[in-house]
Amino acid sequence: MVDMYLLFDIGGTKTRIAGSEDGVSFGEPVVVRTPQNFGEAMTIYESEAKKILAGGICERAVVGVPGSRDKNDILTGSRNLRGWEGMPFRESMERTIRCGDVVIENDASLVGLGEAVYGAGRGYDIVGYVTVSTGLGGAKIENGNVDKSSHGFEPGKMLIDGKDGPVELEEAVSGGALHKRMGVHPRDISPDDPVWEELATILAQGVHNLLVTWSPDVFVLGGSMIVGDPAISVASVERELLKLKHVFPKPPVLKKAKLGDFGGLWGGLAYLANQN
Repeated sequence: MVDMYLLFDIGGTKTRIAGSEDGVSFGEPVVVRTPQNFGEAMTIYESEAKKILAGGICERAVVGVPGSRDKNDILTGSRNLRGWEGMPFRESMERTIRCGDVVIENDASLVGLGEAVYGAGRGYDIVGYVTVSTGLGGAKIENGNVDKSSHGFEPGKMLIDGKDGPVELEEAVSGGALHKRMGVHPRDISPDDPVWEELATILAQGVHNLLVTWSPDVFVLGGSMIVGDPAISVASVERELLKLKHVFPKPPVLKKAKLGDFGGLWGGLAYLANQN
């Protein structure tokens, strides 16, 4: 039997799970749906963890999960997993995957860490990251670590100017918001639809606000609404960004994420490397 690390990237729609024997690489990831029912999710995670461990022992697990948590790791503010709110997440995961050392991090923060260490932000000291998918999240990464905070980062809750007054950035540009607005899944909207340029203009406002707050060397945009097809053009966001007032002599580089669907797993590896 071999001791292993387990890596979980739990999103509002899908969960990606992988095992690592050495803490520097991971095996073939498993992708499962993320149930709205918390108990059902724990049952699925238990089954998949057993398969990956194959009789071995979980030495440590790094888990990315949407939303915020309180000091006892009770889930709060997970808009896309309402059925999970109020649940004792760490305690449940420790019991479910039989691992006494479970590290919990925001899912977007882990993806950002992965992009900073292994992806588009590699080689830069201070990396700003935002993912636009079902929701919108992000984090500031400094010197290969998620920056310290009291309650995590929630850039999607940033208020920007909307047509009818202040609106949360997530409610203006996320895939969930677009689906609600257009009545169809974003992937079914023509890439020539002017809505994509409209979203780029709105997203540029949010990126601008984060640039003057985080002051990064590079800013990485990821998530299905950025790297999918169709998608919000990073070039269009950069063009609209340059139209806004800047307080710094030169705006940072704006890049598209490189790690695809498994950025959160790479972020888990980066966390393990920092600890080891």
